[in-house]
Amino acid sequence: MHSDITRQKENYFLIYRPEVIKTVDWGGNPNEAINFEADGKTYHPRNSFKVWQETVSYTSDTWGEEEIKAADHLYTALTEKPC
Repeated sequence: MHSDITRQKENYFLIYRPEVIKTVDWGGNPNEAINFEADGKTYHPRNSFKVWQETVSYTSDTWGEEEIKAADHLYTALTEKPC
């Protein structure tokens, strides 16, 4: 199955940015929701104040102001019609 991008007769310009692997600290593990007592009525939050760390992959740094301006200029240069 082909994606829509391969069926269109337009040009594309892709910019790849390097992956940045980060460790993020969270307030409790989101996969361990609420713990109930045996009575099924009394519950405890998921150790909300205990730090839980997650390694985040497959992301890049946030685009800076200068990079956004450069991308905007590149877009303008590529899409404006010649005189």
